[in-house]
Amino acid sequence: MKIARQYGPRDVRVEEIDEPEPVEVAACIESVATAWHAVKRANFNEGDTALILGGGPTALFILRVLRSAAPTSFILVSESSPARRTLALKHGASEVLDPSNTHFGATGIIYKATAGFGVHAVFDTVGTQSSVDSALLCLRTGGTLVNMAVWKTNVMVNMNFMFKEITVTGAMAYDNVHAEVIEAVAGGHIQGIEELITDSIQIEDVVKKGYLELLNKGDEHIKILVRPHEPPPPPPEGAAQESSSDDTEPKDEALAITTSNKPAPDESDPTKETARTTTPIEQVAAAAANAKTGTFSIPRRLTEKKLRLSSIRTKFVEVID
Repeated sequence: MKIARQYGPRDVRVEEIDEPEPVEVAACIESVATAWHAVKRANFNEGDTALILGGGPTALFILRVLRSAAPTSFILVSESSPARRTLALKHGASEVLDPSNTHFGATGIIYKATAGFGVHAVFDTVGTQSSVDSALLCLRTGGTLVNMAVWKTNVMVNMNFMFKEITVTGAMAYDNVHAEVIEAVAGGHIQGIEELITDSIQIEDVVKKGYLELLNKGDEHIKILVRPHEPPPPPPEGAAQESSSDDTEPKDEALAITTSNKPAPDESDPTKETARTTTPIEQVAAAAANAKTGTFSIPRRLTEKKLRLSSIRTKFVEVID
């Protein structure tokens, strides 16, 4: 396998999924595992209260896990995007707020909902000065702040928060979680995972309906699944079936991702080297490899610009078979 040659054993994980489990749910296990571990780090229990800062994919998976573990708990989501606030309500948030339009931010709502004590846990998926300030203000004495964000800049922290004996922790270095999550999903303890899938596309459409869709309408999506192939529908009864090998071999359409935006050589000229057309799988692999440099190229017929992978890295595109 190409993946075995490009990555080491610490980078690739293979888990066995029971056959009845839908492949759509199986493809989301990694994201569920991240949320599952974050909730465990917070020591969250039924009846506890929580604040989720941000409404992106990671936040919504945390919301789903929290709601599965604590159906009656008060969970507030703070998110500036109207579309994502709507998604948060759909997936179990007790209340949502727009931090940019609320004078007291989450603090007023939290104190009202918790009789002035504050929440038991805050999950920060934003990673800004205002988010950490809100987190420390909204936590009750003995509460836990779980950082899920990648911070671009250093922030100032009022160390007086220690008087509340708040625990600040992260949730990135986890292991041996996937088996727990698979068992929890199979046992019905985490439900509605398939509802977090907002679209399913073919691999030939990974740029137009995947990357570009996330760049242009990212607030409307949580998970986009990419299928390497889709079995053709069965022919109608009595229809003649052609035995030509051309019909049985998958045909790659126009390039989805390429490592060059130079115009294709003139194939009529035998003196010029003919560019090799890459398969969709190779195109996705090339995009992943180029993620280290932060850019990837797409055909001229789509755009002349290079898109930064960092702007869509938070919205995972899973590949399922």
